[in-house]
Amino acid sequence: MLPVRITNAFAVMMLFTFSAHAYVFHVESFSVERNSSVLFTDEFDDGSPPPSAPTLSYFVTGAMGPETGGKLTLDSSGAVPLVLPLGNTMLIQSAILATNIDPANTDAGLTSDDTFSVRGLFDLTLPDVTKANESYGINLTDRAIGQNIPGDDIVGIRVININGDLKIQFFETSFVAHTFNPISEVLLDSNHEQILFGLARNDLTTNAVTASFAYLDGGIINGGIQSMPGSADIFTTQDWTRAQFISRTAVPVPAAIWLFGSGLVGLAGVARSSRKCFNGV
Repeated sequence: MLPVRITNAFAVMMLFTFSAHAYVFHVESFSVERNSSVLFTDEFDDGSPPPSAPTLSYFVTGAMGPETGGKLTLDSSGAVPLVLPLGNTMLIQSAILATNIDPANTDAGLTSDDTFSVRGLFDLTLPDVTKANESYGINLTDRAIGQNIPGDDIVGIRVININGDLKIQFFETSFVAHTFNPISEVLLDSNHEQILFGLARNDLTTNAVTASFAYLDGGIINGGIQSMPGSADIFTTQDWTRAQFISRTAVPVPAAIWLFGSGLVGLAGVARSSRKCFNGV
């Protein structure tokens, strides 16, 4: 039998239900150009969500889909918790394009020998302003979990809720140095149907990556392509990078309470075991 205080705490937790909130974002296309030629395009029109992809595949965090009507659905019900560089935990869905990272084969990936650009077209869905840092967008990343590469140069552009303000943010972060740097931010104009994100390295003489965005209405760019101020350097520790699209939201409070509850139950088990050992059982 559980101690009275732990039993009461567990009863209190039973009063909570898991948050019903769920983001639903949609990606219409994701593409990569290298040295002025198309390397990869996913129009999400074959009905097979990531890790499936035309000609290549993705490394996926969480579960994605469905893929219907030429769009991929990102639904937070398929997101999984990930501890970020500053130590906070978020629910994440991520797809990293599995381009080559073999240093002996520089022809197949995105390396310091290449110019390249990444674009992601999303429906302009507004993040929940009550959910801290809820966001979606695209990244360049040298993080490779299965290969034990933590990621020192992650550069991205996204739509994000920051303290109740919806913004477009250009940022860089590192799982190695445990740093996050918002390079530039502009307020989001929500009166459009879609948003096109871009990240590019256009000059072989520098490792600088720049970011851009454009609003679309009726499938046509409205207002031109807008550049974000500033730039970020990559290739600090790795000679390669990969393209990624990603969405995330805060871990619901009830989920944290349930995790706390499971810890209490575990402690109760430890207490019982301790008593048995003390009694020589």
